[in-house]
Amino acid sequence: MVSVLAAGSSTAAEQPTQSQDVKSTQVSVSQAVTVNEDAIVVKIVFENRSATPVFIKEGLFGIALRGLLKKVYDLAEPEFFIYKSGQALDYTGPIVLQGPIVRSDFIEFGPGEKSVRQVNVRKGFKFLPGRHEYEIVHRHLELDLATSVFNEKRSEPVKFELDLP
Repeated sequence: MVSVLAAGSSTAAEQPTQSQDVKSTQVSVSQAVTVNEDAIVVKIVFENRSATPVFIKEGLFGIALRGLLKKVYDLAEPEFFIYKSGQALDYTGPIVLQGPIVRSDFIEFGPGEKSVRQVNVRKGFKFLPGRHEYEIVHRHLELDLATSVFNEKRSEPVKFELDLP
């Protein structure tokens, strides 16, 4: 296997309604990918660069859970998209059964606040044998308090290489 480090960034009522794919104007999201024999670890850094708080999902599809140990977690939902030559890879990882997304799933992410999550995506996708270049995109959810609408935000793609037998 080849070890590759790639990085990229993007400015990304009680029950929220519709979901849209829009870029965040307040939260900066950067990713770095490290590939080794057993893992493809994505380090995601969220930073609120605005002067106002943002309501962002905590845990899956969001920032790190507050109060938990900082460690590398295995992927538990398809919160990433991985592409090879523009074609999405099949997500083969676990799906955590959750109820509907509600207001209490979102926490206040204050001005200047940062959060770091590390996720191993190796077992979550059907990677091809041989040496290939892939692109990975992370998605997270933010809540617009004024409209009670949650929006899906996507990072810019980050490239990495993987060499499998």
